[in-house]
Amino acid sequence: MAAAAFLALCVAVAGPSVLEPADAAPNVLEPADAVPVDDRIEAALAAKLSGCEQVFIDAGANIGMHARFLFEPEAYKNSSFISVFDSELGNATQRRKTTCAIEFEPNPEHKLRLSKLAAAYKKVGWRVVIAPYGVGDRRSTLTFHSDVHSANEDWGFGARPTGADYGTLVKPVEVTMVDFPRFLQLLSERPPPSGGQLGKTVIKMDIESAEYTVIPSMIERGSLCNHVDFISVEWHARFAPIKFFDRHFGSSKSRDEAQQLGGMLRDMVSDSAYACRTKGLKEIDDETYIHDLNDEQHENPKPFAVL
Repeated sequence: MAAAAFLALCVAVAGPSVLEPADAAPNVLEPADAVPVDDRIEAALAAKLSGCEQVFIDAGANIGMHARFLFEPEAYKNSSFISVFDSELGNATQRRKTTCAIEFEPNPEHKLRLSKLAAAYKKVGWRVVIAPYGVGDRRSTLTFHSDVHSANEDWGFGARPTGADYGTLVKPVEVTMVDFPRFLQLLSERPPPSGGQLGKTVIKMDIESAEYTVIPSMIERGSLCNHVDFISVEWHARFAPIKFFDRHFGSSKSRDEAQQLGGMLRDMVSDSAYACRTKGLKEIDDETYIHDLNDEQHENPKPFAVL
């Protein structure tokens, strides 16, 4: 579908990018102080994955459990995402040799835990890159809000000004958003492993309603079709009304509108599957082991065994 037709369709379904205030407080994504529009951050992240044959991208990593499912499925047998890794990236023995992970997680509360996990895995030869940024359709800075009372590893961390059903969001955090389509383009240009070639790219996306702008941008700019082999998206229609600042698409006045937009995007990707690496927008919501296996592994994650 041509870009102009795509934009027109998105606007027709989701309404204009700036909506009139609704009775319910909308989830307003408004930029804070702008950062330079360049791709230095995206390029630096892609460079950290040089030599990786295959890449797993966790967009909205939280405490990094999907990286644990990737490298240590034997210890996390109840995870429903392991079957994706097996089918897309090979069995555990293979992917421990060929696959790297990058963890996009802007919540500073998870930075120490993710750093410990990456350091522990580095010691056994498994590469995990920590990306303390939000995933966006372009580079910007947003004010996120953290639920300091959360019992679920701050699932509600995002750019919503009110807590709704997730408790009172009281702690503002300035977050740099990366241009995710640009990152995917640069990632596809990374050097392959010595004597080898580039393999698959798998994405798990849980970005608290930003998927309604990021996925359309990935489609329009070709990064989804050309650079992604599998993607699972958690849709957040329940957060509606959703309002994006200065966007051509993605806003929704109601849960029904958000669901309609998500369905339209899924249909578009499925309809173009014959010509793309990406065959569909899947939704596998794996929330097993949200606090890891036990308190010790939560506080100081370490490989259970060098297998």
